[in-house]
Amino acid sequence: MGGYGFPGSNSSVDLHHNIDLTWKKIYNGFTSGNLLVSIATGELSRTKRLELGLVSSHAYAILDVYEDSNLRMLKVKNPWGQLSWKSRCGPLDKEFWTDEMCIKLKHDFNSNYLNNNGVFWIDYQSAIENFEAFHLNWNPAIFDFNDILYFNWKNSGNVEFNQNSESYDLSNNPQFNLLLKQPQQNSKVWILLSKHIISSDPNTDYIALHAYKNSAVDNKINSIVDSRNYKILQAGVAYTMSDYINSNHILLQLEISNSEDNNFTIVVLQQKQVKDLQFSLSVYSSCNFKLNEILNYDYTKSLTAKWTNRLTGGNSLCPEYLNNPQFSLKIFKSSDSANQRSSGVSSVNTIIHSGNYKSKFCSVQLKDLADDAYTILVSTFEPFLFGSFNITASFNSGFELKAIPREGSGMRHKVLNGEWLKNNAMGSINNKNYFLNPKYKIKIDSATVITARIYTIGDDPKNSINLSIFESDSNNNPMGYPVDTSGSYTNSPQGTIIQRTTLKPLEYGYLMIPSTWDSEACCKYRINFYSDYPVEVVQLN
Repeated sequence: MGGYGFPGSNSSVDLHHNIDLTWKKIYNGFTSGNLLVSIATGELSRTKRLELGLVSSHAYAILDVYEDSNLRMLKVKNPWGQLSWKSRCGPLDKEFWTDEMCIKLKHDFNSNYLNNNGVFWIDYQSAIENFEAFHLNWNPAIFDFNDILYFNWKNSGNVEFNQNSESYDLSNNPQFNLLLKQPQQNSKVWILLSKHIISSDPNTDYIALHAYKNSAVDNKINSIVDSRNYKILQAGVAYTMSDYINSNHILLQLEISNSEDNNFTIVVLQQKQVKDLQFSLSVYSSCNFKLNEILNYDYTKSLTAKWTNRLTGGNSLCPEYLNNPQFSLKIFKSSDSANQRSSGVSSVNTIIHSGNYKSKFCSVQLKDLADDAYTILVSTFEPFLFGSFNITASFNSGFELKAIPREGSGMRHKVLNGEWLKNNAMGSINNKNYFLNPKYKIKIDSATVITARIYTIGDDPKNSINLSIFESDSNNNPMGYPVDTSGSYTNSPQGTIIQRTTLKPLEYGYLMIPSTWDSEACCKYRINFYSDYPVEVVQLN
């Protein structure tokens, strides 16, 4: 696994390495008989080639390694059988090749000087400085368990990925669930992604692997687990990840630091996908494991929508938040009654949200969702940001997803701005002067459906408010109990709403009264009043 030019080997690139740890890995692997090593030069100028005795863009085999105190040496062979290293520790370095050193490294100074057969010793530091890459070819037999999966990645036309972004859609990327059985601390798991070569075109596919840690699960390998529960929808903080490289082989190594870390999702990523690709995914592990491809959900539906001047209410602290686009989600066998917009937001009726606002992409995952009806609200952080977006839902069972018309859609709309002052902020209906709150006369000529929302402006903290409608007498005084009300007093930033109700013509009409819970709670307010038919709404002095 990982290497250059040896039968059965696979070239993988690690752009980050520690010199001392790499040497230890090479020395222990080579001396144990489990590692073949080759090293390669990069592009060298003619002057450098003559000075160092190296061939430009060329691979060399490692025949032996040696370590003694601070001395680290590699025995190298140029497969051409000629041209040897000319610098420090090279075959002609008489100062280095003392009789003692020749004996230690079994080096015949005179023979190497005369033959120039391409075999030479080089110190590890010089190799680091003058060779571009070390290729390590590991024996897969060092792992007790292994498995391989083959898969195709169809071109989905995804946008270019910013590696530093956490807002990238991974929902359609190839993903795999890796479940380890009884891993021990320091257990090793190597994951090798190999791209199938089907064209002689230059390799411009920059691929990476991410491993995300999931919550620990039952260690029984044969237990039935729906791997779709572990699907990663957006890029985040990975347990470990590779760089984006255009090698045909990518190796990701998991170092298990905790025996509880037994459940991972492996994701394949590409900076810009332009064609279909075929891969093999091999896993080698010191502990038993189960590897499954995470399949897509059985049912998927996407809708395109827009934030417009009537549908861009900002975040949940904005009074117009509920004027964002909303969607009805019905899981089959669910109630038919939830084709309505959300009229209020609280921790009670919000079952999940996507977290902090991010650019370009956000997601939620609902597990163990009951057959029911739900409302989805899509918002931007700031209000009055316009643009299009796609919303996609995927489930294992059938469902219906459709846009919900905005609040008051298709109805006549009046905006009523007002203010509670000291002389008319009389508190709740429990206060004796409640009816001295601001009043609005409502006159209708025929039965009509109305709805009205009130919210406060500029008060911090928010006052608890209510909106109620009473029948009116001839003197514009409320009669009896409210015909309809927004319910309990609430301090929600979006205020409160009188849901759709039918008002019938009355001789003296109706009175609408906005109120705060506390008296002398002075602040401004706004009422959005909607009706099916023309309605006269006038504030009374």
